[in-house]
Order: sequence, then structure tokens, then C-alpha cells
Amino acid sequence: MTLFTEEPTTALMLGGFALFILLIALWRTGRGVLLYVMLGVIILTGGLVLLERLVVTEYERVESTIELAATAIEANDVEGVLAQLASDATTLRNHVARRMFSVKIERAKFVDLNVTFNRLTNPPTATADFLANLKGTQSGVQFTFPSRLTVVLIEEEGRWVVTSYKFDRAIGN
Repeated sequence: MTLFTEEPTTALMLGGFALFILLIALWRTGRGVLLYVMLGVIILTGGLVLLERLVVTEYERVESTIELAATAIEANDVEGVLAQLASDATTLRNHVARRMFSVKIERAKFVDLNVTFNRLTNPPTATADFLANLKGTQSGVQFTFPSRLTVVLIEEEGRWVVTSYKFDRAIGN
């Protein structure tokens, strides 16, 4: 079912393909009843796109936390970043706040997100692995830091928050 709830591309492609086939059939046969079938395909495709917009999966919730953190990092918004961290991750919160005051970030992007969930722990945890690319200035020196980053999150008060992170390796260094 996540085929239709994670991203609308599948529904749009299938709906477009079905409409194309029905259009060819309409053109060849001239049967007006196919217009009703085409209308049904349009309604079904629209319903699947609406379903994708309304259903927020666990993966999308974790992705949202990471996107919010990246946006806050890029804006050099310490409070925005801290809002994405677990309330009891005091060491991490102190480290991030201290680090952000000494660095000016110009770009914070992530790609290739892979999330695994562990519902057997209490609270449930998620591990997000992705490529992170930070570009900024520290002490007047510009840097670019591409790295594979692993972030551990917990579900706290109905949302996913970061409890720890680890740079697995710098890329290209």
C-alpha cells in the first residue's frame, strides 16, 4: 500500500497510461461509453493522489523531521534545530548549540534517505541513513562537508525527534 501513499508518481503514471490506452481505443472504435471509463480513471487517479496527500506515513514523518532540521541548519536557526532534537538528549543539544554558534551554514542538503524502524523498543526508534552535504564558513574559512550521516530518532509526543547522530565517513576526503 505504500506504493500509493509515499509518492503520487505511481498513481499518475498508471492513470496516464490507462487514459492513453483508452484514448486510442476511443479513437479506433468511436464508442462513447469509453468516455465514462476515462472519467472513472480520472476520478480514481485523483482519489489516489488525494490519498497520498492525506496519509502521512512514518517514513514521511521521519523525513519531515530531517527536512525541518536541514532547513533550520541552513537558516542558522539554533532554536529550530533544537526543536528537532529529543528533549532528554542534553549532551546532543549542548553540542549542537555550541557548534552552531561557531559555524555559519550556507547550504544543508540531504539525499538518498533510507529509514528503518524498530517498533520493539520503548519508545519506538528509527534509524535514518542519508548523504548530507553541508557548506558554510567557520572562523572565516569556507568548507564543504559531504558525508554519510546516520541519525537515530525516537517517537516523542507523537513526533519523531533526533537522539543521536554519527558521521559514518566523509566523502571525497
